[in-house]
Amino acid sequence: MDRKDNLEEFIKKNREAFDSEKAPEFDWEVLKKPKAKKAKFRTLKFIALAASLSLLVGIFFFSKQYQNTSGNDFADSELSKELPELKNYYSSQVANKFAELEKYNTDPSLAEDIKQMDDFLKDLEEELKAVPPSKRDEVIEAMIKNYQYKVFMLDKVLNQIKKTSKEHSDDTINI
Repeated sequence: MDRKDNLEEFIKKNREAFDSEKAPEFDWEVLKKPKAKKAKFRTLKFIALAASLSLLVGIFFFSKQYQNTSGNDFADSELSKELPELKNYYSSQVANKFAELEKYNTDPSLAEDIKQMDDFLKDLEEELKAVPPSKRDEVIEAMIKNYQYKVFMLDKVLNQIKKTSKEHSDDTINI
């Protein structure tokens, strides 16, 4: 309480110093006039309308862009157009390699390995039906790699068999 009394006493002693300054002039008519609410409302309405319109245009273009890049139509994908042709090509390659392998006495585990690869390929074909359109190219690429690996593996086995049979025939001639 002592502080409050000291403040009051200070103000009373220096009252003249506080009253020496005049308040600035103020136009009281400004408060009596109604504000221009309509102009602000129109500006705000225009800004809201412009923002809504630009948002709608942005959403429209984004959705069009998303539809174009997502590859909704499986038939439009380049890989999907080539898939039947690639299947035929690699299937004929595998069939040719197998026909060539039949000339030799091969390990039965090779046929089991090829069967596992075929099973994996069937799984990929089933996955291709269920996967979203944007991921189909990835599955098709996995299928192509499976075919390529199958042909590569058969080529490697054939080359190895030919190499060993040639070495074997060379050994029999030299004896």
